[in-house]
Amino acid sequence: MSVREGTFFAPPKRSFPVTLGEVTFFVQSWQVTGQRLFTEQAAADGSCVITNTAQKGRKIILEGIWVTSSQPDSLILLLDSFINSCSAFEFTLRQMHFQECRLMKYTAEEKGDEPYIKLHLELLAVSPPKEADVS
Repeated sequence: MSVREGTFFAPPKRSFPVTLGEVTFFVQSWQVTGQRLFTEQAAADGSCVITNTAQKGRKIILEGIWVTSSQPDSLILLLDSFINSCSAFEFTLRQMHFQECRLMKYTAEEKGDEPYIKLHLELLAVSPPKEADVS
């Protein structure tokens, strides 16, 4: 899609806004991964014994777009500061409320003829999601 001066751009209808700190972007796809880890050791009889287990943090992948009239350097500098300072976020993704989320990785992509920046964010959620309060 090319944009001419004065053209209005609206995010796709199926996207929804998510705010992390001062950054609001429109999520077009997402993925949440949960995992439990097990530690195994061999017993004297050669069998396998589970000696420890722990729930690992949830990995959240958000893909979407950032639409703004400002320059992309403000977005990149802000995302870098989130990673460097290990900032904690909470946000609602559909009806799931995540707390204690930290940005682990980001990818921002700009194409010259598009009025937005594509974002790929990877976050780590320490605690499990809760049902969002819809009042």
